[in-house]
Amino acid sequence: MQTLTTEVVPPFVKHMAVALKSNGGQWLVGSDLTWADINLAWMLHNMSNKFSADWEKAAPELAAYSKKVLAQPKIKHYLETRPKAEERS
Repeated sequence: MQTLTTEVVPPFVKHMAVALKSNGGQWLVGSDLTWADINLAWMLHNMSNKFSADWEKAAPELAAYSKKVLAQPKIKHYLETRPKAEERS
């Protein structure tokens, strides 16, 4: 786990921050929300919850982007109303 958080996550976050910035900073690809945005935001959210949120300090614009994507009304509604893992069969 140490290798993941110290050797894999930092360059990944840096690369994603550059990709976001190179597309104007609003969305990862194109001019609207895409599956790429949803997948990246969910991955970043899980990294913060399962490992550490240290990456957020190194890439605050990426952290804000992730929060913005997950706050989209339909995504937010799904996250708030979906079955919890222990409730799934």
